[in-house]
Amino acid sequence: MVRGPPRRERGTSLGDSVRDLIESGRLGEGGGIVPVTWEYEVANVLALAERRGRLTEAESARRSTLLRALPIHVVRDLDPGALLDTARRHVLSAYDAAYLLVAEREGLPLATRDSALSSAANAAGIATLPA
Repeated sequence: MVRGPPRRERGTSLGDSVRDLIESGRLGEGGGIVPVTWEYEVANVLALAERRGRLTEAESARRSTLLRALPIHVVRDLDPGALLDTARRHVLSAYDAAYLLVAEREGLPLATRDSALSSAANAAGIATLPA
């Protein structure tokens, strides 16, 4: 399963999402696969939560450690031309197109809460799962 971008909206906290991901077993035996941008997005979510007073530096560090312990493979070799083509074809940001491209390349379903990314996955014939 390819995990979509971390949730940046109100509601479920990153900690709740991580706990739910671990407890639900939705990563499956092989774990999840994400593009390298996921690492930056997670760091951004943690930094914003600290800045807004929702997490302390120690809590961010703990959550970062929990995330690194998850069975998630980070894809670092996406072709920039294919990424741009996918973004154009589906009218997505390059960041979201990276998740779609990984799911397409790996033949895996995409877990996302983002409606535009979900629609693009459906248009591309990629199964989606709720994140």
